[in-house]
Amino acid sequence: MNIHLEQEYYIICGQTAKDVIRLKPDPRNKKLKAGSQFITHGRPLFYTNAYNDDQRSDGLNRYGEKENITNIMFKGKSFILDDELRNLLIKFDVKSVQYYQAIYIDKIGNYHENYWFVNVYESYDWCDIDRSTLDEFADEDIADGDLPRADKIALDFHKMLQVPEEKRLIFKISNIINNYIYVHEKIKNLLEPLVGDKAKFYRVDEYEEGMEFMDD
Repeated sequence: MNIHLEQEYYIICGQTAKDVIRLKPDPRNKKLKAGSQFITHGRPLFYTNAYNDDQRSDGLNRYGEKENITNIMFKGKSFILDDELRNLLIKFDVKSVQYYQAIYIDKIGNYHENYWFVNVYESYDWCDIDRSTLDEFADEDIADGDLPRADKIALDFHKMLQVPEEKRLIFKISNIINNYIYVHEKIKNLLEPLVGDKAKFYRVDEYEEGMEFMDD
């Protein structure tokens, strides 16, 4: 029995370079609960660059960088993928993951319709609280009925191994407040060569809370 699933799974995060697009939901998205429930409405999700307000008069951003539209772009911990990446992932029968059409509107109003929101619409209590390292406020949070935050995350292999591997290649965790998306090494190995430095992958057993903000 493999009790070291932390070595097989990765936390996926966006990077924070100066030319990175941070997605901002269009007001048309309000009725679509992306990231929290299965979406049944037929309308796509629309996104713009949250940094558009920082554009200079010459069209560059405040750092002098041009808009860099890439094959993966992040809104917080969630992300959209282009057609090529989505077609690689859709062959896996992953539990509670939906690839929902998304459109990116660039700064001059062009619609980029070749994107898909990775809608991880259910979460599972797959953090092993006893083996994880919780932050200093965890006892107080738990006493108040709130979810604790984990500084170091351990996965609950007892529960996870009850689910076939293919069904849990991508997931979110419900019993800690850390709202990351976790991907199996199979998914990481498919995506990483194609997304390059536009995403970061942290193996769970090596990850510490906030590490993604210290690596740039």
